[in-house]
Amino acid sequence: MDQSRTVTRDGGSESMNQAQIGLLIVTPLIVGMAVLLYRQGVMTKAGAAVASLAAVAAAAVMFFTQ
Repeated sequence: MDQSRTVTRDGGSESMNQAQIGLLIVTPLIVGMAVLLYRQGVMTKAGAAVASLAAVAAAAVMFFTQ
């Protein structure tokens, strides 16, 4: 048995899987890109806010349903 994982009573695992780690890496990159596009004048402030909130919301839903 792999020592890095803790198995719960129902057989699930408490450690993060690769998809969750990917979400933690990609979401800040998406938010950062929206900020950079806003600072360059490509996006409006509202557009950058909506894109950032949508990315965070989608990542949260996918993270907790994995």
